[in-house]
Amino acid sequence: MNGAFQELVERLVPEHARRQSGLNFLHPTGT
Repeated sequence: MNGAFQELVERLVPEHARRQSGLNFLHPTGT
């Protein structure tokens, strides 16, 4: 992933939502 994509996600996804998901959707395993 590049910094621009991560920045976009941070803007789109509320901090509490990212905490609940554990950022798993940003780092999918075996995808």
